[in-house]
Amino acid sequence: AAALQGRSFRIAGMVVPGSLSWDAKAGTTEFVLADTNNSIEVTYKSVMPNNFKPGNRVAVDGKLAPDGTFQASDIPTNALCNVCHT
Repeated sequence: AAALQGRSFRIAGMVVPGSLSWDAKAGTTEFVLADTNNSIEVTYKSVMPNNFKPGNRVAVDGKLAPDGTFQASDIPTNALCNVCHT
């Protein structure tokens, strides 16, 4: 994982129901993305797409932080459900 830190890439998975939280003070949304074998906590500091919902499959662009969380820079609306086929 250390080799991936600081590099931009896209990850995809299902937004885990019950994992979505909003930190008004920090202005961030946090959620967990999971696939069949892995999960990762994602932090996003921007406006969430209207069709972003727990249980949906999404793709997010961003970077892996040193603490192991994924710092999302974008949640492309055209990537919602379109790149995440299992």
